[in-house]
Amino acid sequence: STTWPLQTTNDQKNQWHYDNSNFAGIPGPITITDISVRSAYPNAPVPIFSFPSVNISVGSAVTGYQVGQHSATFDSNTCSDFTLVRSGPWTGGPVPASGTGPATFFSMGPLTTPFVFDPSLGRDLIIQIEKCGTTLLGPEIDGEQGGTGSVGGNRYVNTTSCSSPVATNWNNEFVPIVKLDFIGGGA
Repeated sequence: STTWPLQTTNDQKNQWHYDNSNFAGIPGPITITDISVRSAYPNAPVPIFSFPSVNISVGSAVTGYQVGQHSATFDSNTCSDFTLVRSGPWTGGPVPASGTGPATFFSMGPLTTPFVFDPSLGRDLIIQIEKCGTTLLGPEIDGEQGGTGSVGGNRYVNTTSCSSPVATNWNNEFVPIVKLDFIGGGA
């Protein structure tokens, strides 16, 4: 699980970098219409939370997700298709506890600008979250961690600024678990 970016009052910029292998079996472009995360704790409900300013951008990667391939300079990782897909306040919850198994997903959107991603081009996917001006805490979110090459994604973070061009922290083989709502084909 991770307290970043939602369960901290610090401004933050996060790049979640997902390996292309996570899209195996998808033959062509998809249009992503929503991104959801889930609480780290299925037995606890997610209370109402509100962040005054959250920007979410999505794009194809020019780098690999692995530490040493992904640049600490955020903009050096993204292709020209990098798009701001949601901007403004984000209010969520309440989300009831699922009780058993994984927690219930809750939306980070809906996206105001759907994003077309084509996994058949072989590029990874980057989701970037800029959380600014936070005074309240949100939920701790679920993630996946494992040995080298086992997770297919990493998280890169500036832990004190939502506008910094450079990551100050990263995790080898740890990435938040997301659910992408999409439709087949590009828009």
